[in-house]
Amino acid sequence: MTNNKYSYETKLESVRLLNEGVPGRKICKIFGLKSDGLIYTWRKYVRNGYYYRLNQKPEKQYKYNKGNLELPSNVRKDM
Repeated sequence: MTNNKYSYETKLESVRLLNEGVPGRKICKIFGLKSDGLIYTWRKYVRNGYYYRLNQKPEKQYKYNKGNLELPSNVRKDM
């Protein structure tokens, strides 16, 4: 079993679709995600304002050196 890496844009788009009411399983099929639990975790990060967690590698979920603290302005307009 390998760890899959998803882009920042894929994560944001899947959260946006979930917030619009698209079922998690359908989003998994659209983007080829491993499970719908990932999307709910990403939505929790967005809801709590932890956007830097979406940019970090799966094995590097640390709090210091956060990087991007908020969404880019063009993405913020879409949501």
